[in-house]
Amino acid sequence: MMRIAGIVSTSTVDVPGVPVSVLFTVGCNFSCPFCHNFEICHPTAGNEVPLDEITEKLSRNILVEGVNITGGEPTLQPQLVELVKKIRARGIRYIGVDTNGSKPDIIQQLIGLVDRIAMDFKVPWEDYQRVSSSREDQEAVRNTLAFLSQNFKGNFEVRTTVVRQYHTTENLNSMARSLQQLEFRGLWVLQEYQFSKGVNPKMKGLLYSWTRDEIYSIGHDLVKNNDLRIALRTASCGFEKL
Repeated sequence: MMRIAGIVSTSTVDVPGVPVSVLFTVGCNFSCPFCHNFEICHPTAGNEVPLDEITEKLSRNILVEGVNITGGEPTLQPQLVELVKKIRARGIRYIGVDTNGSKPDIIQQLIGLVDRIAMDFKVPWEDYQRVSSSREDQEAVRNTLAFLSQNFKGNFEVRTTVVRQYHTTENLNSMARSLQQLEFRGLWVLQEYQFSKGVNPKMKGLLYSWTRDEIYSIGHDLVKNNDLRIALRTASCGFEKL
């Protein structure tokens, strides 16, 4: 059994260039104020569904090339690794997992089983607890990022949701230096914060995004000053590699 919030049958935006079904797990051990899936982060959200029922539904969709597992935080689900194995056994050729990086032991078990990992890198290390409201996060996330940078050979994306109240040019440059110190060779995606249906209603009017042009400008400066691959994800222009 796995507790899930539902399945989106077809998405062309979750994984750039690959149409996928998206499985939403429930529950999260972070409490980030800019979370876009606030409603499913409570552990009692959604429903318990047998793994075989999940894999059967995912395998019937001939319009997609794979599956992306997101949340909430998928690595909190005890059956995640087993589910991934079952999905692969059904012949699904592309599997991705989104994570906040807080469970490096689970991530290590997924190496060799998944084709893509998208991991959040929310703020500079010294600010992590203030954003996530978790005391266990900084070291665990750093360990996950270091492990994946050295060992994962698939499609590795690190994502930062850019929010005016938490991000400046200076601390984004600090994050860039942290990625380089870890010899990160994946794709760093700066994504626009949007107040949408999934955001905690209490955040309305409290958090603001940078504009697309502002994100584009800082992204270009980061590329110019660092040995990193960077892309943007914004409401107006979608996914753009710099």
